[in-house]
Amino acid sequence: NDGRVVHTWKSETSPGGDQYLLDGGRLLRLGRDPAFTQFRTGGVGGVVEILAWNGEVLWRWPFASPQAVLHHDFEPLPNGHLLALAWEAKTPKESASVGRRVDRTPKQGLWPDFVIEIEPLPPADARIVWEWRVWDHLVQNVDPALPGFGAPAENPGRLDINAGSPKPSVSDEELAQLKALGYVPDDAKPEDLES
Repeated sequence: NDGRVVHTWKSETSPGGDQYLLDGGRLLRLGRDPAFTQFRTGGVGGVVEILAWNGEVLWRWPFASPQAVLHHDFEPLPNGHLLALAWEAKTPKESASVGRRVDRTPKQGLWPDFVIEIEPLPPADARIVWEWRVWDHLVQNVDPALPGFGAPAENPGRLDINAGSPKPSVSDEELAQLKALGYVPDDAKPEDLES
């Protein structure tokens, strides 16, 4: 409680999100997969692992590909599973096919959230036992010929595919600050943050 460092763990990956101290001095953490280059924004993870007190990797599972990546947060469940956030890739064409406004879609497309329940299978595997996808719960009011057409305010159980701010833009100065803080990799470019 006095700010004294009691113990440190070393990992092959830089932090990619949340971490939890488990029973027996084990550390459950999300790391950034350096091979994931689809976009380089903050919060990208891609590797979840459990480290013993002595630093031994008890479980390490990568979940990062051009189609999906873990990000930001996860929650250990009482049954030993993890509930984790992930992003999945949707091309501009896929996005337009469900009513996303083209002028609000980044060149790379969208990366909507999905949630997965993971059963760890040490030392290096896991099984996804449940998933929930934002993509399956959309509403749009752009094109009546496309799926999910309706008034967003009248569909509280659905997510508006066009909600939120226009595409983000980042100045060179803002990007330099994000790099200095370690929030994005040193080789990140402004277009990497358009997701």
